[in-house]
Amino acid sequence: MLIADLIILVNYKVSNYLKSEAWGRRKIKREIRLLTPSQKAILREFFIQERYLVKMPVNDPDVASLIERGLLESGSFQDNKTVGIINYVGISYYAKELLGLKSIGLDEGIVTKAIWESRLYIPPGLDVAEDDPIIITEGEKKTLKLMQEGFPALGIGGVWNWLTKGDDEESRPIGDLDLVNWRRPVTIVFDSDGYNNPLVRLAAFRLARELSHRGAKAPILFIPTLEAHP
Repeated sequence: MLIADLIILVNYKVSNYLKSEAWGRRKIKREIRLLTPSQKAILREFFIQERYLVKMPVNDPDVASLIERGLLESGSFQDNKTVGIINYVGISYYAKELLGLKSIGLDEGIVTKAIWESRLYIPPGLDVAEDDPIIITEGEKKTLKLMQEGFPALGIGGVWNWLTKGDDEESRPIGDLDLVNWRRPVTIVFDSDGYNNPLVRLAAFRLARELSHRGAKAPILFIPTLEAHP
């Protein structure tokens, strides 16, 4: 492939990505305006508990509606000790960006900490001082699943959520990165869209560079999307 063809292909993929981003934001804005009082109460639980993930009955009509409309995302963990289907549920990517406190009936003066501020998710039982190999991935749900399967893991909220902006509006690594001993093998595993999405690949490469400066050996694993078979 010629360089010119490669540039055209990258520009095409970036353009399509930005179009899908704009469509996703418009959809969520519309759904936020249609929230019922009971659905607002469900969303307030994330602020009240100050958690990224909350166990909820996903067969509840309001919870199911929020998942179907893209405001919530359901995890893959079930609490079999409870009657009904209880899963870990989190606020979706676009809703985190667009959901205002007033839109769910909260006073901004009462809530002092946004639940989706850029933080490193350190799951229970993980010793960040160890030097054993570790995986860094997106979100609490995937991190918990990896831990459940016996793979030590850390989570970030999104591919760029290891960065934050200071008072000077310059991007810099989040302070939580200083909590971890990075002098170890660290495998970066983002979602499967990183296989074809140049923006996700860029985020992964920059994270690998940052971690290597901190002493890590940081290979990146891009998982190809599985083809559907008839």
